[in-house]
Formats: sequence, structure tokens, C-alpha cells
Amino acid sequence: PGVETRGLSASRRRADGRPWVDAADRVTCCHPLLAVHLYTGGRAEEVLGLEVRDVDLAAGRVHFRHNRWRRLKREHHPRSVPLWPALREVLVPYLAAAGLDRPGTPPDALLFPSPVTGQMLYRFGKPLARCLARAGLTEAAAGRRVTPHTLRHTFATALLQTLVPTADGEWAVRSSFDVAKQLGHR
Repeated sequence: PGVETRGLSASRRRADGRPWVDAADRVTCCHPLLAVHLYTGGRAEEVLGLEVRDVDLAAGRVHFRHNRWRRLKREHHPRSVPLWPALREVLVPYLAAAGLDRPGTPPDALLFPSPVTGQMLYRFGKPLARCLARAGLTEAAAGRRVTPHTLRHTFATALLQTLVPTADGEWAVRSSFDVAKQLGHR
């Protein structure tokens, strides 16, 4: 498939008209899922249970909240994080290719449904391993095993290393409180 389809097979469609994903294309379709992990710091279950309405392109936010697909780990974990421009660049074409940006799409439709059942995915470790292998990032090259939770740590580390403007016009390192808030910690 061409880049414009992001690995979605245009020839096979679900009963509701949305495309199915061919087994050979599954690794390519992992790109938006990996991007959401890396740019939101969400836990695996939180990202896998995102609904279409949780990505607010107009407000530039990604919302993590309880929904019919899954509960959040703790009651204080509902939160809203910025939709980074790099993540927007990945999600907009994905939403279009998956048909999730069309009028009439149920707002509670899963953002990343299982390509086989259409239900919520519960594990992402094996597709992540295939993506890493395809990119040439083996466990030996990374120095440790990379899991979906590793992506959460990567997000937190990147935020802690990001400079933010202060009230006096200077630049400072982001506080650990701000990072904890975006990760859903108290």
C-alpha cells in the first residue's frame, strides 16, 4: 500500500465500510499507536482504549478518561495532555485512512480497534517488537528490552529535558510536578 493509506488495505472492508488491516500491514499500522504512546505518555491500556472523541484536534488535546472500553488505573487519572504537532501530523492521516474522521462516526468508536475483532486491543508488546525489529532497533542495540511502558518513560524523560518559558522571559527546565500531572500522577 502507498504512504497515503498508512498500511490500511483499501480492498478489504468491515461491514460498516471501515477498512480491515491485512496481517502483512499490521506493522505499518502501528505507527500511529506508537506515536500516541510516545507523545502522550499514556499507559498501554489508556492508549489502547482511546476513543475517537478523546482526540480533540480543534482544541489540540488528547483526553484520557474512563469509557466503556476500559477504566483508568485510578480515579484521579483522568487528564488532558497537549496534542503535539508531530502527533497531529501522524493522527490526521491515520484518522482519514481509517475513516474515523467521517461524519457519522460514533464518538465512542475505538481509535485503535483490533484488526481482527474490531474490539479493544489488550496487548501491544508483540507488534511493538516487530516495529522495533523493522526499524533495526533490537534489544541488544537498545541496551534493554523495550516495552509499551518504556515509551511512557521516554515521554517523561523528554518532558523533563524540555525548556519552557518563565514569567520573567527566561527559559527553565520543566518541573517534575508538571510532568507528573501529565502522566496522571498526584
